Amino acid sequence: MAHRNRHIRSGGERLAHWLLATSVIALIFSGIQIYRAAPLYGFGFSGWPTLGADLTQALLWHFTAAWGMLFAFGFLLIRRLRRRGVPILPVSLAQLWGDIRRLQLPHDDQSYNPAQKLAYLGVFCLIAVAFLSGCVLWKPVQLSLIHI
Repeated sequence: MAHRNRHIRSGGERLAHWLLATSVIALIFSGIQIYRAAPLYGFGFSGWPTLGADLTQALLWHFTAAWGMLFAFGFLLIRRLRRRGVPILPVSLAQLWGDIRRLQLPHDDQSYNPAQKLAYLGVFCLIAVAFLSGCVLWKPVQLSLIHI
């Protein structure tokens, strides 16, 4: 039986995943440089690598990475979750709990199991919260309704 090479993910999905990963790394390293400009707490990142030589460049990198993250997030949300990521039903959560207790999580190439759906949902929620918190820190007066 000949085994054919199948691509489970499309090229756009792969590109969006890499863009998302690169954006998160760029946000971390540019954020360190931004923090160095005005340290608020009693710790620093003196030996850490950064992105951007000064505050202005770090902010430009940070905003560029945030737009890349938003684009990748939107693409993956629309394309991936629309097809296979939702809904997570209470019945599937009860089944997931039983599968975890038996240490037998099902895996199929064509659909996500409830654990994978929860993981994707959690990552998307964290990305949305990170993006909104960055917007609130950037424009606190204009986005005062979101500010807690």
